[in-house]
Amino acid sequence: MDLLLDTHALFWSIYDAASLSEEAVSALGDPANVVWATLTSAQEIAMKIGVGRWPDALDLLLNFDRRLEQSGYSLIAPLAVDYANQLMLPDVAEHRDPFDKLIIAQALARGMVLVTSDSHADQYGVEILYAGRAPRAADPRGPRLVPAQALTPIVLPSAPPGDGPR
Repeated sequence: MDLLLDTHALFWSIYDAASLSEEAVSALGDPANVVWATLTSAQEIAMKIGVGRWPDALDLLLNFDRRLEQSGYSLIAPLAVDYANQLMLPDVAEHRDPFDKLIIAQALARGMVLVTSDSHADQYGVEILYAGRAPRAADPRGPRLVPAQALTPIVLPSAPPGDGPR
């Protein structure tokens, strides 16, 4: 079975296994299953950290590829069709999280079981494996992340002369 972790399930599986349900722990540990994470989770974490939320996820963001490799997880990247599929999802009252919807669209398109605690996810027709405790509601007043250190910029390779836009 192919399991796609939503962002919280991914975080819990690496940093807080006690938050996972027994069913999720069993499924993630079953060698017959392939566990997948999505780059959508890295984007969601970056956006939350960028607005001062979820400072506990900074290590996952900074070491995303390494943490997935250490956990034995495979990685998918959203394709343009995933964004189009996200637009085709039904409207679900009180569920406006675009990251959750994109991950749901990815799971549906690939026939994956979504590992999540999102109480709205099952309303989209995706197969669900209950991940564990529901994420805490964000307090609009804080806590805020104050970076203790600047992030190291990624140096991109320069294009050979004449290969750039004109």
